[in-house]
Amino acid sequence: MKSSVASRMAFIGLVFAALVLVPDALAQNGGAGSAYDPKSDIFTPGCSRWLYLGSLLVEAPAWAGFINGGLGLEGNQAAGVQLLGTPVSFVGFLLATRQRSTTLGMVALSWNGTWEGAGAGFVLGDLLIDWGQRPSHHAEPRLIPALAGSVACHALGYLHAERRKLNCGNGQMLSLAGLYSGLYAGYLISFAIPFGGYYHLWGETGVPWRRKLVEMATLAGWAGGIYYWDRHAPRNYTTGDGISFGNAAGLGALAASAAYSWLPEEWTRPGNEWVMKMALLVPAVTNAAGLTYGCWFHKERDVTFGQSLLVTLGSVLGATSLGTGTVLLFTPRDEEPDYRIAATASACGGWLGFHITHWFLDTAHPKHKEEGFNGKSLQERLVFMPANGAGLFLSVRSGKGFRAPLAVLQF
Repeated sequence: MKSSVASRMAFIGLVFAALVLVPDALAQNGGAGSAYDPKSDIFTPGCSRWLYLGSLLVEAPAWAGFINGGLGLEGNQAAGVQLLGTPVSFVGFLLATRQRSTTLGMVALSWNGTWEGAGAGFVLGDLLIDWGQRPSHHAEPRLIPALAGSVACHALGYLHAERRKLNCGNGQMLSLAGLYSGLYAGYLISFAIPFGGYYHLWGETGVPWRRKLVEMATLAGWAGGIYYWDRHAPRNYTTGDGISFGNAAGLGALAASAAYSWLPEEWTRPGNEWVMKMALLVPAVTNAAGLTYGCWFHKERDVTFGQSLLVTLGSVLGATSLGTGTVLLFTPRDEEPDYRIAATASACGGWLGFHITHWFLDTAHPKHKEEGFNGKSLQERLVFMPANGAGLFLSVRSGKGFRAPLAVLQF
C-alpha cells in the first residue's frame, strides 16, 4: 500500500516538473527574436480602439449575465441589471482607456483574458467552496468569482499588452499557452488520481477532494503556462502567425478525435479505470503533438495577415472538400460513410491543405514577401473612418444629403 501511494506521489511530482520544464523548453526553441512594433500591426491604433469598443459591447452584457446567474435574479430584476450593467461596464472601461493608445495586441489580450478569466474564476469558486453540491434557489454562486476573474483578466490583459508592447500575434500565443497548459495540467492530474469507484470526478459525495485537486492543477497550469511563455518565449510572432497557429491547433484537435474513434468501444466505456485512462492518452498525445509541431512550424515563419487568411481557407477546404468529400465520393449512394474513415480523411486533408497553402505562399522565406500579402501595407493603404457614420445617421434623420467615406482603399 505504501509503495502504491509513493508511486502515485512520484508520478504527480513528475507531472508538476513537466509543467515547469516543458513550456520553458518549448518557448526556448523559438530562439531569440526582436519584438515587433504593435503600432505596425494590420490595423492602426485608431481602428484598434474602435475594435476594442466593439468588443465591450459583447463582454459587458456577458458580465451583467454573470451577475444575474450568480445571484439568481429573474424577471424584472434580471432585466434591470442587464440594462444597467451593460452601459455601466461599457462607459467604465471607455473612460478608463480614453487616454491610452489602443493597439490590436491590447484588444486581443483583453478579449482572451475576458473569457479565460471567466473560466479560471468559475473553477476557483468551485475549488474554494463546494457550491456545486448545495441548492441555492436557482442561483449559481460560482458565476460571481467568474465575473471577478473575467473583469480582472480583461484589465490585466489590456495593461500587460501595453506594458510589454505585444502585437496581436504575440498576445494570441500567450493566451493559447495559458489555455492549453491549464487543460493539460488538469488532465494529467486526473490521470494520476484514482476514481475511487466513481466513473467521473463529478459524482463524489461529501468533500470532492479529487475534483479539487484537478481544479488546483488546472489553475496552476494556466498561470504557469502564461508566466513561462511571457518570460521565455520569443516575441517575434506576427498576427498571421497567431492565426495560422490557431489552424494548426484546430487540426491537432481534429486528428486527436480521429485517433480516438479507432479505439475499440470496450476501451472507452465505463469499466476498467486504467484501460479507459490509457485510451484517453491517445487523443491527448495526438493533440499535444499537433500543438508542439505548430509551435515549431511557426517559429521562423513571419506569416502575414493576408497569408494567414489563405492558410485558414486552405485548411478548411482541405478538411471538408479534400478529406470528407473524397470519402463521400467513394461511398455507395445507399450507405453511410464510416465515421472513423471520414474523421481520419478530414484530419489528413486539413493538414495537407495547411501545408500546401504554406508551400504555395512560400512562408518559409519571410524576407521574400509580396506587398499584396503584407500586413503593414494593408495598414498604409486601407484607412477606416467610422466617425463619418454619425453624419450618415444625421442625414437620414434630417432628410438632407451627406457624403463622406467610411473607408478609403488606395491602390
